[in-house]
Amino acid sequence: MGRIERVKFDVVRPTEYFPSFAEVTRRYGDDISDDTIRYVLWFHLHDRVQQLGPSVGKVSGDEVHVIDGHHKLIVADLLGMPDAEFYLPDNEADFILPEMFSFLHRGALTSMNLNIAYRSRRLNVNVEAAARDGIRTVNELRMQYPKLQNLADAASHYDFTSLRTAELPPPFIERSGGIVDDA
Repeated sequence: MGRIERVKFDVVRPTEYFPSFAEVTRRYGDDISDDTIRYVLWFHLHDRVQQLGPSVGKVSGDEVHVIDGHHKLIVADLLGMPDAEFYLPDNEADFILPEMFSFLHRGALTSMNLNIAYRSRRLNVNVEAAARDGIRTVNELRMQYPKLQNLADAASHYDFTSLRTAELPPPFIERSGGIVDDA
């Protein structure tokens, strides 16, 4: 059974969203999604970040390779947090059970578990490729996106004032194209 731990950012290694990601994975070039950043920011600004659930990572020596949760980690880094909560599965079949995080949206839980099953296999290759691109930390990953390089630019671009006053989080568009309604 996996475990939940707080992990310091200095040992967290990104596995997606670096410049040569598409080459390494032979997939389309993913990019950090503004909609997802805005969605995660709303939960932080409303002190409800726990409702997003943990990021997911795989322990590799002294490091934790990110399986799921890059957007959550980038926002936490932007807001000056030194660490984040992770679910650390023991293996590729060690899924997050609904009763562990009963508040998680079913779609989010399914996505996290699919990522545990499928992304876990190539993490070392992705971490090495990211390092070749000069990205070894969440902070270095965040710095490649100009609107996320500092809090003032992010506050302006993502309109923190509107996010703070909104009663509900903004719509979250999944990569599959479906809309997750958080209500």
